[in-house]
Amino acid sequence: VEPTSVVDEFGADPVRYYLLREISWGQDGDWGREKFILRNNADLANNFGNLAQRSLSMIAKNFGCEMPLRQDGSAVDAKLIAETIAAISRMEEAMVTEQIHEAAAELIGALSNANLYFADQAPWGLKSDLARMGAVLATTADVLRRCAIAALPFVPASAAKILDLLAVSADQRLLQHALDPDLIVAAGTPLPAPEPVFRKFETAKAN
Repeated sequence: VEPTSVVDEFGADPVRYYLLREISWGQDGDWGREKFILRNNADLANNFGNLAQRSLSMIAKNFGCEMPLRQDGSAVDAKLIAETIAAISRMEEAMVTEQIHEAAAELIGALSNANLYFADQAPWGLKSDLARMGAVLATTADVLRRCAIAALPFVPASAAKILDLLAVSADQRLLQHALDPDLIVAAGTPLPAPEPVFRKFETAKAN
């Protein structure tokens, strides 16, 4: 496989992510075009990208592109944040031992958990309770921020774009900022208009 043409077609981030996720560091690995596309679509487009686009679009529509307020005392919100921090801590441990594919798996696990939270809390159905809708969206945004920081080694350009959409300053993008339970994007922070980050690719259709 000639890698330059693959990167030219799909972009560096998706190819970089696939190689780090699918191949144990220092070992032989398997490349297949369809396998690559399925991994990209499942992990990046449908999981990471869809969560970002849906939540940030709802913030833009319902809160005028300003970060809503978190709710103190919400056990379900606090549980999600704690689980995300724990997953990123496991990512750090895996990176230290060069189990990079395991670190990537922890990242996607944290994002999958956040997608389940988002579906269970159903913020689109909370139009009569904007405070709770805002809290769900703010919690989701906080998870996105933490996961995007943790994703910088894997998809640097895409993760940086998500952090831009969350108005995270350049000096707040270190792993310590993802692990700090008390650090959040302040309510009322202006956010840029949301836009898609990850592309979804089509597998070849049989004739």
